[in-house]
Amino acid sequence: MKRSFYNMLRLILVAIPVLLAVVSSTAQTGLVLYEGQTYELGVQQYQGYTYDWRIYDESTFTHEATTDEVQFLGATTDPTVNVLWKKAGTYFYKITVHNENGCMNLKIGKATVTESLPTATIAPPAPVCLGDTAQLNVTLSGQGPWSIILFDGTNSTSYTNITSSPYLVPVNPLITTNYQITQVTDANGTNTTPSQPVVLVIKPRPVSSHIYQY
Repeated sequence: MKRSFYNMLRLILVAIPVLLAVVSSTAQTGLVLYEGQTYELGVQQYQGYTYDWRIYDESTFTHEATTDEVQFLGATTDPTVNVLWKKAGTYFYKITVHNENGCMNLKIGKATVTESLPTATIAPPAPVCLGDTAQLNVTLSGQGPWSIILFDGTNSTSYTNITSSPYLVPVNPLITTNYQITQVTDANGTNTTPSQPVVLVIKPRPVSSHIYQY
């Protein structure tokens, strides 16, 4: 096995420079991706060439990744492929190219897939009367502790060291207000994609008036 792997490495070391000259690659080595992310790998297309994409979950190129780990979204025989990275881990992708004369070349790359970025979702709040405090129910995904930034349309407020989900945020606006999370951070990274906004409706209280006795 070691000798076979050594021969494979020799083939790769010899083949890659030629492939770079013959097929201009857009695939990058050392990719850092997230679970659930789709990423495009590709090489330049030439008339009469054939292409074969493979992804391995180890560096010996003997065990191909399963569909539970990665998934090709389309044919693996196209010069460009979209890959859905499903599971965290280290992977090696390989493109083998044959020209019209049957001559072969290949290129490899490495992809490190980390756990997905955290998300935050605010449940639609029930209306409250003016002066009452509402509790925004925020559901978090990922690995705590978390920190979030809540935006009310005017001001942003940070909440840090959140250790459990869901997390209740007390708010007391004077008027009907839209809320959304603009940033959430956990141990795996920071997600700056805003959450869906929710509306907290503030209901007016009865107008104060005199009490008359008859």
